[in-house]
Amino acid sequence: MGSDFQSYKVLVLGDSGVGKTSIVETFCGNKYKTFDSTINSDLKCKIINLNGASIKLEIWDTAGQERYKSLTPSFYRDAMGVLLIYDVTRIKTFEHIKGWLQDIKEYTSPHVSIVLVGNKCESSDRQVSLDTGNKLADMIRLPLLEVSSKNNINVETAFMTLARGIEEVIKENVGFKLYKTLTYKCKPSSLGFRIILSEKYRKMLLQSMKYLVIPLHM
Repeated sequence: MGSDFQSYKVLVLGDSGVGKTSIVETFCGNKYKTFDSTINSDLKCKIINLNGASIKLEIWDTAGQERYKSLTPSFYRDAMGVLLIYDVTRIKTFEHIKGWLQDIKEYTSPHVSIVLVGNKCESSDRQVSLDTGNKLADMIRLPLLEVSSKNNINVETAFMTLARGIEEVIKENVGFKLYKTLTYKCKPSSLGFRIILSEKYRKMLLQSMKYLVIPLHM
């Protein structure tokens, strides 16, 4: 019998060295330390409580180096949310945000939730001001949070904001056949991501969507 919670696949993207791994480790409750650059990708999981429901976040920490770019498209598949991270002490990482957004647009569903994150907000060696970050966030219509993985500032807030964004997408789009599969073990959806539901949630959704024709693969 499956566990009574949904799984959200989340990607952590951004240039090498912006602190992606440190942010993930801090969120998962591990002590802060500096990390070498991630090779290819790493997966962490954490159960969160979202409006009374248990949600499993499957957090993919992906390599930011250019030489690994050809390996990353497979990790974008089925993603439901993205933390897009830059380093406030390195302006080049901020300038590359639009390139990362292009990758997200190319490889993920148009319904994917994105939160823009400026890491190392505790540093006095800023090259990107909060005002500059907010201007970009307004232009690309994304929420922005400045965080510090070192001092554990806003790290949990960033992930919870992303989870709430995913939840809103599900609520707004599930009645419009957003998900082409609804099963315990889903096949990859042509729409770019899937949702894995327990028996309880599957029955609830089927009850509310009797007018839809949804293929079930049991």
